[in-house]
Amino acid sequence: MQILAHRGIWLSPAEKNSRGALLSALESGFGIETDIRDLDGELVISHDMPGKNALLLKTLLEDYRRIGSTATLALNIKSDGLTLSLDNLLKEYGVSNYFCFDMSVPDMLHYIKQKVITASRISELEPEGILSKETAMIWVDGFNYLPYSIKDLMRWLTRNKSVCLVSPELHGRDPKILWTMLKQLPEALLNCPRLMICTDHPELAREFFK
Repeated sequence: MQILAHRGIWLSPAEKNSRGALLSALESGFGIETDIRDLDGELVISHDMPGKNALLLKTLLEDYRRIGSTATLALNIKSDGLTLSLDNLLKEYGVSNYFCFDMSVPDMLHYIKQKVITASRISELEPEGILSKETAMIWVDGFNYLPYSIKDLMRWLTRNKSVCLVSPELHGRDPKILWTMLKQLPEALLNCPRLMICTDHPELAREFFK
């Protein structure tokens, strides 16, 4: 199972999505989840509306290439209309281990058409449907509770889906609820690289699952 550091490795909320937090996660061998927007014709990293000092995505990609990382980049798309610019930038820096998610449904169709690696969403508010069948990857969230079971995870993984699970602490709940449940998976599936978890506590998760 791959562990993705949610907005990097950080101690205070102000450090989230900072260059240092993201680089620290990559250097520690974790994948990362980060947020992509546009500002004045550039792609930037920012969860909220970006300011003039927003971190450029190409700066992160330069760091990624410089340290020789091949970790997974989970790119949370916060603005529509970025498909071509993002695809070109990823190709320019030779990034192939990534996926994009959370864009609007109409915008997602452009990503799929452009053959950009895209994950559809499943949550208690977004049940399995046409889009989750269309994409080879799913981003599985639970805002108030876990809307899936071990049987669901096994079904998705045995059907060759890539699955990224949102750890409950991202919504203020105890992560051990999910983490303990995952240990019920057969060892081959728990160790499958197509299974990922996005967490605020990547180092604790590594220790828990090692």
